[in-house]
Amino acid sequence: MKYSRKIKKLIVPASLFVAVVFCTGNILGQKSKFSSTDKDQTILASLDGSDETKDDAKFTKADVNFAYFEKVTDEAKKHRSSRLVDFKTFLAFSKEENTIILDTRSKRMYDRMHIKGAIHINFSDFTQDYLAEMIPNNKTRILIYCNNNFYQEPIFEIPFPTKAVILNLDKASFRTERPVETLALNIPTYINLYGYNYKNVYELSELVSSQHKGLEMEGTDAKNFKSLTPNY
Repeated sequence: MKYSRKIKKLIVPASLFVAVVFCTGNILGQKSKFSSTDKDQTILASLDGSDETKDDAKFTKADVNFAYFEKVTDEAKKHRSSRLVDFKTFLAFSKEENTIILDTRSKRMYDRMHIKGAIHINFSDFTQDYLAEMIPNNKTRILIYCNNNFYQEPIFEIPFPTKAVILNLDKASFRTERPVETLALNIPTYINLYGYNYKNVYELSELVSSQHKGLEMEGTDAKNFKSLTPNY
């Protein structure tokens, strides 16, 4: 869109013009000295140890304990190492009593497609009380899976987007290049279940094709498939 303006001549006293230029230059010069990160650190440093933060009776530290999370993560990592199962074992377990398949993705994605029979508990809703309500017996065998367990064939492209970091994303895709690093939901799900004292957990560790003859899906996007790979 083009704009037209009538430019009027402005008569500005020379002294005022010099003052404006000087002040503007001062401000611009000040801005150029620091990046936004530098500014953040400068502000934090100025507050560190000040009465405004440490002596303020109204200030209460948030209920966030990173050290405890690291401790639980380390324990869960060791526990998980013997509880990674292939799809055949996953299916066999799912048919036994006192076993549930748990889907912790968003409700929107769960509704579109999920493994048949899976119950839904959004990961962001995990609390001790809510888990106790949904899974009263913490001895229940819990089978977990996430988007990263499914090969990105056309049917899964929307319902099961792989959570990962991939180089040159504008030039590559998960169809042509495997992810460099992954951020699978299985990991925080396992850690949190363990932390909330649900330790009879098994994680699907296999990358499963949508054509797998044992895979049954439910949801608005679910479709029936005939196996194209007899070896499965």
